[in-house]
Amino acid sequence: MRFTIRAVMAAASAVAAAAAMSAVAAPTAQAASSADCASGKVCLFEGAGYTGGILTLGTNSSGLPNCEKYLGDNYFSSGTLADNNASSVINNSGTAVVSYNKAQWPSPQGDWYFIVSAGGRLSSLTQTTSYWGGSGSDGRGYTVNMNDSVSAAC
Repeated sequence: MRFTIRAVMAAASAVAAAAAMSAVAAPTAQAASSADCASGKVCLFEGAGYTGGILTLGTNSSGLPNCEKYLGDNYFSSGTLADNNASSVINNSGTAVVSYNKAQWPSPQGDWYFIVSAGGRLSSLTQTTSYWGGSGSDGRGYTVNMNDSVSAAC
């Protein structure tokens, strides 16, 4: 069977056109905002200022936030792994939430943690009042960069 260059080019053009028509752009995740954190929930945001993906922590039967002892199996709405990727927090629950920079809940042994009061918000975790949980802890708060360092919240 003989093929002419013209016939081969026509076939290639038809295949390319069909491929272009069938290509569908992947949906993009919609960026979250502070309004997306419902009453009674604790929300971690991927970006500062309550932007990027959101991870909403549920509540238990008493209405208290569920403890996420390890964020390594949780993802923001953007699809990004939540562990060590949070940049802002909203606590719309009725109780304080403690966030740790290593998954060592219920007691931070040798690392930093910070507290978000009930109804509290931290639009950036770069200058967070944090506490040392290891030996030699003096109970004082220190300004610590906790951005992209949260591994647990309870």
